Amino acid sequence: MSANRSATELRIERLKRLESSPIHDLMPAIGTTGNRAISLKFRLPIAIERILVVLVMLVSHLTLKIRNETYTKKTAMNLQTTSHWLYVAGMTIGALHFWSLSRNPKGIPQYEYLVSIFIPIWSGLAYMSMALGQGKLEVAGRIVHYARYIDWMVTTPLLLLTLSWTAMQFIKKDWTLIGFLISTQIVVITTGLIADLSAQTWVRYLWYICGTVAFLVVLWGIWVPLRAKARGQGSELATLYQKLTTYFTVLWISYPVVWIIGPSGFGLVNQDIDTLLFCILPFFSKVGFSFLDLHGLRGLQNRQSETGFDRAADRVLQFLGVVNAGWIAVFGASRSKTRHRSGAGQRP
Repeated sequence: MSANRSATELRIERLKRLESSPIHDLMPAIGTTGNRAISLKFRLPIAIERILVVLVMLVSHLTLKIRNETYTKKTAMNLQTTSHWLYVAGMTIGALHFWSLSRNPKGIPQYEYLVSIFIPIWSGLAYMSMALGQGKLEVAGRIVHYARYIDWMVTTPLLLLTLSWTAMQFIKKDWTLIGFLISTQIVVITTGLIADLSAQTWVRYLWYICGTVAFLVVLWGIWVPLRAKARGQGSELATLYQKLTTYFTVLWISYPVVWIIGPSGFGLVNQDIDTLLFCILPFFSKVGFSFLDLHGLRGLQNRQSETGFDRAADRVLQFLGVVNAGWIAVFGASRSKTRHRSGAGQRP
């Protein structure tokens, strides 16, 4: 009799535990008979109920995680879109400024203004496509902005053209040298695009190295033969060219550096930082360079009636002159030490 009572008590305790379980609270009352609701008391084993509770918690966690990831992606896309639109606005302002300068050319040929206006227009259109969600595709889990290369394929050769015109401002244009620089720069951009579109890492780095070698050839061209032509036309033009080339070189060297540390290379910076840097660098490489170039040339032609923009450009060029003088002092001292050591080594 005591054994039967013990079994009954155990059943009652088990029913009480089930009655207070979370799954029971979720079970609805179903069905009606007249005005009286019939509650369906559906019981599950405790182990199964616990498994269901764990599954519900897991689904809730995954749903929250997906929502957070979606929010993060949307925020990242908003940052990239904002950067692209700001770039488009900067290109628009630059094009309008160069157009206003062309109304009073001050002895500068109109074709130089035309090229300076076209560069930000073309670049702004390319970046507007990226701001609208176009001009990009996914390769091996990476986002490749091919619209950048469409921009660079046109604008970087034109920038070299304007720098060459500055170096040959008062002499006949050497179109053989200009064509060599432009064609080599097209090789630089083409190899960069192929590298970015390559899925295999070692293939991507191989094309990157090829582009870097071509880029070094471009740097040689602007620092050796073009610089020599500028030096033959007076100290003022030679000084202006030296400052512009320093500015040009620092910014252009930054492109392969940003590329290799970004998602296409070592992945040291994420896509947001990569996008931001590839908005800042082109702005100063295009609008910034043309601003200094045109105002510098206008200052050589006519220093009367200077504007605030002329004075601002002159201050930047003066700073570049100080930087260039520092470089010359450092490299000149190292060269003299090398020559002194080599001469001392040759003595009997």
